[in-house]
Amino acid sequence: MKRIHLSVLRCIRCGGDLEIASGLTTVESGDEIVHGTIGCRKCAAEFPIVDGVGVFFDPEMMKTLLTTAERRSIAKTGCTCPVAETGDDASKNEKLVRTVENWSYQWNQVLGWTAEDFAGKGFCGEKCFREFIPIQPEEYRDRTVVIWCGGNGREAYHVARYAPALIIVVEIGDEIYRIRDLFGPGANLLLLRCDMLKNPLREGVADISICDHALQHIIDHRQAFSMLAGVLKPGGLAAICAYSHENNFLITGLVEPLKSVLHRLPLVLLRFLACLPALVIFFCIHFVYLPIRKYDEKTARRIPLYEHMIFWSECNLKFIWTACFDLLHAPVSYHFRRDEIVSLAASGKIGIRTLVNTHQTTWSMIGTRLP
Repeated sequence: MKRIHLSVLRCIRCGGDLEIASGLTTVESGDEIVHGTIGCRKCAAEFPIVDGVGVFFDPEMMKTLLTTAERRSIAKTGCTCPVAETGDDASKNEKLVRTVENWSYQWNQVLGWTAEDFAGKGFCGEKCFREFIPIQPEEYRDRTVVIWCGGNGREAYHVARYAPALIIVVEIGDEIYRIRDLFGPGANLLLLRCDMLKNPLREGVADISICDHALQHIIDHRQAFSMLAGVLKPGGLAAICAYSHENNFLITGLVEPLKSVLHRLPLVLLRFLACLPALVIFFCIHFVYLPIRKYDEKTARRIPLYEHMIFWSECNLKFIWTACFDLLHAPVSYHFRRDEIVSLAASGKIGIRTLVNTHQTTWSMIGTRLP
């Protein structure tokens, strides 16, 4: 985080202006603030900077979501940080906390993607990113780009190749700390650990706002889309890729109803169980879809989920296993009908430029913020 980044931020409690808190320890490296505290000029709320990441949670979520490493770092700066106490009731945030914990487990312990993965082929690669988020490379140049639910940096890595002026990544989980490793020390990158629904970004600060494969996992996706659209300047681009209800009959009809049982299982066991459908899918791809396509592509295209299976044929078994685990463990998974995407765009004053059912299982939408 840099001091100049404070101009695009506001207090998540009162909306007030922010500044680097005086009287507390601040560790800087060049123009980067590595550790420190952001203070609100209006309500005096404090938000820590940990390893260059701005952490914006309300007191209750600070108690629940901060890791031990974060607490140790914050303690060295003198920032007042709420500490979880025995008997604290987090039941009203139970689904949110479980969501954060589940995705943190997947990003940090299951996936472990690196720059090498992003530079390769398959789901991690640039070709796939541009299929899901079909914004032209030249449209990113010298622009401010916000990436919502940025995981461990796949989207940020690819966007950075197109020379934007500033990349802002919003992610609620602690996997966000891995993103800095993808970039050199001079990168103009703002990392924010916060809830998308309670984020510190001001309205009208971004030229491009992206949410890739994540909107379906937000508890209130309508409010989330409102946030995504609200940060855009007039004429700015909104881009989402989200699960479609259309053609996802196996997920909506079988997997989602089973989650009431599956979510009682430990994540380690659920990950093991995900191997079973992954093996079945891998077998079907290589012994059904691909052979039939080789023999008669026109016939193969009549098979349900053809486009999605051909897409997955470019991925290895480990990725398919992870994708199945993703589908099984996600505490929140919503599947959008086409008219719901259209309605979301209208509610956010977004004029749709393109809306495509990518691989027959996701909606990829690009739109322009209307005045």
